[in-house]
Amino acid sequence: MKWFQIQEQRILPFANKLDAYRYAIERNLSVKLIKPISLRPMTTRACLTLFTHILHHVNTGHSLQSALMQQNHLQYGAELRRHVLAIQSLLSEGHHVAKALTVFLPQNIKHLAGSIPVEGTEEAKIAALRVAHSILQSQQALTNKLLKSLTYPHLVIQSSLLLAMVNAVLSKQSIIMLGITWGLISLLQLAISVWVYRGHAYPALSRLLVSFRSNNSLLILVALLQSGDPLQGAIEKLLENSSKQDKLALHRCLLLLQAGTPVPQALPKHWFNQQIQTQLEQVYATGDLVTPLTMAAQSWDEINQRILNLVSKAFPILGIVIAALFVTQTLMALYAPLMEVNTLGF
Repeated sequence: MKWFQIQEQRILPFANKLDAYRYAIERNLSVKLIKPISLRPMTTRACLTLFTHILHHVNTGHSLQSALMQQNHLQYGAELRRHVLAIQSLLSEGHHVAKALTVFLPQNIKHLAGSIPVEGTEEAKIAALRVAHSILQSQQALTNKLLKSLTYPHLVIQSSLLLAMVNAVLSKQSIIMLGITWGLISLLQLAISVWVYRGHAYPALSRLLVSFRSNNSLLILVALLQSGDPLQGAIEKLLENSSKQDKLALHRCLLLLQAGTPVPQALPKHWFNQQIQTQLEQVYATGDLVTPLTMAAQSWDEINQRILNLVSKAFPILGIVIAALFVTQTLMALYAPLMEVNTLGF
């Protein structure tokens, strides 16, 4: 499907330009005002901004669809303006609110935040949106921390390379290899910064670390249960948007539940520590499954925060070590002639 802007107030997908023309003619719209446009998934920052505005309207009493239609696309920057207009256009054409909203989710979190159900109550959609918003906030917080951690070591490395270049010029040495090295290092620094800025660090950690995946799964499961879904239905929806590493455990959980296995024995064991497992065993006596699941999510979140703090501290240390190598090389190049003069003087 390709996206076409029709006049100034509609952006819709069509298989080809002929279908877009047919749509315009049927509604007495000028075909001269139809133009193909490129619409990519939203960035993490843009998606977080949109979700924040939507939830603000939801908290004031609007339904999810009403909150989306109330958005003024002109208040957003150029990056997000077309996405908002396209979502509103899809809703105006009768598309389901969940499909209209999730079609532009960032690719690198689609398996995490794409849990907004197509079918279900309004509360289920809003609860899933809140989970997606929480995940985006965590991702953006990590992105900001890492970018801040990268700034100082990047500047030190660039400064040491500048000193080396000045020394090479003053001593009339060849600067070709040094220039190539400087360019390659600068490109590497830029690539790392862009990779972090675009929010790829959080999904990478989610793929590598079970704590991130467990926390996300538990948050989504709690949101689905609080919105009225039965446990088996919630596990099925969770399975649809889970990562490859978690599918086996969730499949096993679903089969055990369908076979009548008690809930504490059916749920994935790695989700719970010993203390929370003990409380989970009381679920049939208390009738409260949400509390132990919430406690487990909070436990994983605490672990994640410690990991994020370690990562944010490791980046500048690693950068300073690399920068020290360049500074040492530069100082050796600067003082080598002086050392040779002193040696000759003796």
